[in-house]
Amino acid sequence: YTVLGGSAGDAAWLTSLNPRYGTALLVTEPTRLAAHDRLVFREVDRVQAPQGPSEVVFELVGFKRKVSEEQRALVEAYEQALALFRDRQFELAAAKFATCAVELKDPLSERYRVRCHQLLASPPSPGWAGALFDST
Repeated sequence: YTVLGGSAGDAAWLTSLNPRYGTALLVTEPTRLAAHDRLVFREVDRVQAPQGPSEVVFELVGFKRKVSEEQRALVEAYEQALALFRDRQFELAAAKFATCAVELKDPLSERYRVRCHQLLASPPSPGWAGALFDST
């Protein structure tokens, strides 16, 4: 079978982003909204879609009823670090991401920790959108 069309292209694009972030399953906002009552997600990044506007992508963490306390702690700590990152508080964000990366073995947090140090050394422009990577 062959799948064609915009949805297939979006799925292929999202799948191609997983190695960059160290994630397993990414979705966009419409999917997260449709399933948020049953599933737990965490925001990953703001990414320029190949065919259209930038998209916020999310990682599927798991079914709400099956997400462990460790996974819930990771999501909470990660979201705090991401808020600091977006607020340009890179030193504080790096420390929180480091905790997630080491204690909770989270590859995405490690990528953000490294990026925080890069942005401390070379601050982003005033129009920076708060993205981990500059482009797709």
